[in-house]
Amino acid sequence: MLESDVAWCIKYLAAKREFTHSFDSFLKQIIAGITTETTVSLRAKAMRCLTQIIESDHSVLLMPEVSSAAHNRMTDSNAAVREATVEMIGKFVVANYDAIPTYYPLLAERLMDTGVAVRKRVIRIMREICEKFPNFEQIPSMLALIVRRVQDEEGVKKLV
Repeated sequence: MLESDVAWCIKYLAAKREFTHSFDSFLKQIIAGITTETTVSLRAKAMRCLTQIIESDHSVLLMPEVSSAAHNRMTDSNAAVREATVEMIGKFVVANYDAIPTYYPLLAERLMDTGVAVRKRVIRIMREICEKFPNFEQIPSMLALIVRRVQDEEGVKKLV
């Protein structure tokens, strides 16, 4: 048996497993938790679940309903949910250079967030982008935004 035949067999058997067929259902439940749940901790946990899924399969964030949920949670009333969303988008853009131009404006906007943890998370993500993609065209403006946070709270200042 060739290696490609083995790979095909594995994919075929995996497709026959019950979990594979349940993925869409699970994803819909997670998205519902993100978009309609009134309890803050559950929205944040649902966002962390989605982050783990997106780390495994980046194409999930490209789905319209997932992308829409992420965009909406960037302005959630609770800082923990916003931070979890920023973390998810940060992991996505650091792994996908082509996604940076799409999500950079959202991240830059969160640099002015009322939540200290959100601002700190954005600075860490921007630093990762600068280190991993030094040729990204928005690096100068990104650094300028970070430097403007030098008068921020102590925890944020340390990151700057």
